[in-house]
Amino acid sequence: LSAASVAPALAAAPSLLPADNLLDGKVALAGKTVFLTEYRVLFDMSGEVSANTRGGYLLGTDYGATRATVTYKVPEPDIAALQAITDRAYADFKERLAAAGLTVQTTEPEGGGIYSATEAGSAPGAPVWTDQNLGHVKRRLLVLTPTGTQFISRGFAGIGAGNIGKRMEWGGKNWEGLSVTQTVNIAELETSGSGSSIWRRGSSAEASSSLSVGLSPGDFLVQSHMGSGLIRMTQPLPVPGAFANFRTVKTFDSDKDATSRVVGTLQNLMGQGANKVLKVEKEVDVDGPAMARLAYQGLASINQAVAQRLAGR
Repeated sequence: LSAASVAPALAAAPSLLPADNLLDGKVALAGKTVFLTEYRVLFDMSGEVSANTRGGYLLGTDYGATRATVTYKVPEPDIAALQAITDRAYADFKERLAAAGLTVQTTEPEGGGIYSATEAGSAPGAPVWTDQNLGHVKRRLLVLTPTGTQFISRGFAGIGAGNIGKRMEWGGKNWEGLSVTQTVNIAELETSGSGSSIWRRGSSAEASSSLSVGLSPGDFLVQSHMGSGLIRMTQPLPVPGAFANFRTVKTFDSDKDATSRVVGTLQNLMGQGANKVLKVEKEVDVDGPAMARLAYQGLASINQAVAQRLAGR
């Protein structure tokens, strides 16, 4: 993955995938002056998926606990290449807004807005990360913004209430601001979840190559600043195609580890169920041009769906 290698893949117009049926909500923009305050793309670069069962005792039998964990990571993400993808997606978004008959300002008005975009996105040698934790599924994503732009700081409650004084001013001027966040996920994560070992004899987890585009958990796809308009995605958009190899680099299996087997045997002799653990570490070898092409196709497809939704179509 490098900026030079992905350039040809980003030059061609993508064939769009149907995405409008994945969107829910609306933002009313008719008659308003609209400021596009931020456009973020979050790139999934590492993560973990796990599953487990709790030990239990039933009818004289002790069942041991089980746990399976799979981790994955792109060893050295090329931020310059991801920046090129972000810049092309941003340009595409503005083009699709214009084609839908929408005019947006991409610079803040004099005096600033309801929210101030003051945080720098990732740059070579200076990554900016955001973490997602959904219990059995965790991802770590690089935060990218188009060249020359920044993003709004977020806390526990998201972007918060903003500047109340500006909110009153914008209401009088019939202005509106927008935040747009998209996510490029590189892994399909499967887990058997959690439960009791009495009813489930094992745990399974897997991470495999699969690219999808959508919004990240905890963020809206589109959030208006003045009104209460929100657009979210009901599920990510899968983008078919090969782009990466998830290569196993390390495995620990208690069933095959000599020390763990001895401990398990001793537990069995004492009438206890042996605990079982499986840990798998994977590194991701990315085909740069292929990833850029698929990511851009997905981002452009969502861009088109959002533009049509904002235009009221």
